[in-house]
Amino acid sequence: MGAVTLVGLMIASVLGCFLYYPPRQTVLAEMRMTHAEVFSAANSGDWDTALYWIPIYDDWARKLMVGEYLRGRSVSDYQRMRAKVLLDQLERLEHEVEDQELAETQARVRRLNSAFNRFRKAFATAEPMVPSQQ
Repeated sequence: MGAVTLVGLMIASVLGCFLYYPPRQTVLAEMRMTHAEVFSAANSGDWDTALYWIPIYDDWARKLMVGEYLRGRSVSDYQRMRAKVLLDQLERLEHEVEDQELAETQARVRRLNSAFNRFRKAFATAEPMVPSQQ
């Protein structure tokens, strides 16, 4: 009885990981929505809304990386660097928003937008990893 319970728990854990880390297209769609929220709030000086969405944005970017790994896809160095640049720009935006300087925040938002577009393209065009033929 204990072995069946243990196996059931392991299966539930694996399924839970796949639910928590959704497929690439789902994450990219959520990121587009979250990016729009951050972009709009930061550009208009809605500091509280921007600070609410920035951690969510960060979380989606990280979920994409882990989700790719779980699904057996490799994350290239190029994709990893695009993710690093995006997360760096997002962190810098968070500091600008905390300082509540509108001009600097708007400039940072433009850089974040550019980084997001490159990130999205890097992952949207990625092909799944094919197992080698032996």
